[in-house]
Amino acid sequence: MLSCSRCIHLIEFFENIFVFIFWIAITFVFYWKRTTESAAFWGILAGFGGGLLMWLLNTLFAGAENAAVGGFAQYWYERTQLLGEWRDPSFLTLLLPIFVIPLITLLQSGKPSDQERTDAFYAKLGRLQRNFSWA
Repeated sequence: MLSCSRCIHLIEFFENIFVFIFWIAITFVFYWKRTTESAAFWGILAGFGGGLLMWLLNTLFAGAENAAVGGFAQYWYERTQLLGEWRDPSFLTLLLPIFVIPLITLLQSGKPSDQERTDAFYAKLGRLQRNFSWA
């Protein structure tokens, strides 16, 4: 069973993940017109999955008791010591969507159905035009 302090850390983790992932995806959708739905979905999923995996591995293997036990636990402990502050899952949660969303968008670009959806979305959005003017 999880202790109360671990539950609190888990809740804070999920709060941080949702803040990072969704704002990155929303920013791409609003400011880069070529962003596709699937790119936003896979970016959100990659950020969430990567952050969750990092949090889980840090919770299980980043403690000082793993410094000399050998195997994967010792390897992960050494990596977390090498990474320093970058071992925080928030960094992976932030960086994965930043790279995954544009990559998937570029791989899937050029489909006519995407252009139709994009035009319909920005027509509903309102005054923001393709050239980023508010006219």
